[in-house]
Amino acid sequence: MSTDVDELRARLPDQGEYLALAASLIEGNGLVLHDARFGQDVYAHRMPGYPAFVAMLGANVSAVRVTQALLDVSTALAVFLIIRRFMPVRGALLGAACVAFNPYLIYFSTLVLSETLYTAMLTWGVWMLLQPRGAWVGWALLLVSVYVRPSAIGLSAGMGAVCAFVNHASWGAYDQQVSLLRQRLAPAIGIFLLSLLATVVVLIPWSWRNKVVLGSNVWLTTNGGVTAYDGFNPTQLDKSWREQGGSDQRFLVSMPELKKVGEVERDRRLNSMARQFVSEHPWPAIQLTGMKILRTWSPVPLSTEYGGRSIYVLVGLVYGVPFFGAVLIGLFRPVSRGGLPGKIKLVLLAPALYFTCVHALSVGSLRYRVPVEPVLAVLAVSAIRWKGDGKEMTKPQ
Repeated sequence: MSTDVDELRARLPDQGEYLALAASLIEGNGLVLHDARFGQDVYAHRMPGYPAFVAMLGANVSAVRVTQALLDVSTALAVFLIIRRFMPVRGALLGAACVAFNPYLIYFSTLVLSETLYTAMLTWGVWMLLQPRGAWVGWALLLVSVYVRPSAIGLSAGMGAVCAFVNHASWGAYDQQVSLLRQRLAPAIGIFLLSLLATVVVLIPWSWRNKVVLGSNVWLTTNGGVTAYDGFNPTQLDKSWREQGGSDQRFLVSMPELKKVGEVERDRRLNSMARQFVSEHPWPAIQLTGMKILRTWSPVPLSTEYGGRSIYVLVGLVYGVPFFGAVLIGLFRPVSRGGLPGKIKLVLLAPALYFTCVHALSVGSLRYRVPVEPVLAVLAVSAIRWKGDGKEMTKPQ
């Protein structure tokens, strides 16, 4: 086990952390990890969802990879089902193929990282949201997905509001004198507020556990401060354009004072320092935000490890340029020319918009857009005007 952890940590540190957390759960020690950067055990460094998933597989790397490969297959199936509602079988098969042969999905399925599990949860959640009787199940799935990916904390509220907005007619009769906009906004606002309340309720067990263990109500993780300062700190300004906005936590080496405080206080300090940097350097902060968005949606890897390798750049270009080109065509293709209804486009685009905004405020990487690519494959396939079995466009339910 230790050999696996050491090897995977060297390849990508997050993998070693997840395996160590899973091993801790299996051994009955709870969710605890020794953070060598600070010489401390940390208890709320990660959300418990993915470590529990790895623990259920015995913290066995091979078992994780096989299971994640199956999850990727299920994601392709979910995309097939979504597309089949609006397009013929050929279109659905093409969309599933876009997912099955997505090089980034294939790559991340071999890693002990939460991307594959969360991608499946997000894609199936969107499919359920588009079902006449499955919207609440999809909403609930997105709600609990925060235990796998903390940055998704607001997505269930956002997606619930979007679906309520585009499905205003299903919420009952309204006075004919009330404007259409008000008819749509009322249920959307209601679902949004209900989702926020539900999110708090879902996170109460985790927050209570952290209160007991750490003496503080940590609602997500104590890693948020590190991530925030990683994205907004003076060292970012000294990087080349290829590196700006990306993650580089070597700044922690020059901050030995962080070893003298606990994980909760360290999280608060780093969050405060990130906010201070933004307030003192507003224009550089805006530039960094733009670079993060560009990094997130770059068709090719920009990291030091992969961005300099021609094979990875070539694969990224061969897949990414046609794919995102088709997404843009599908996005702007009107219904009169075979495109999807605007309501459907809004639902499909919402996760991409959400994560773009979230990671513009932390660090940018194509890793963070990978979970939304299967949903965007629906838009990509809609770039083609399908003819054949006459499958009609349907409204979102």
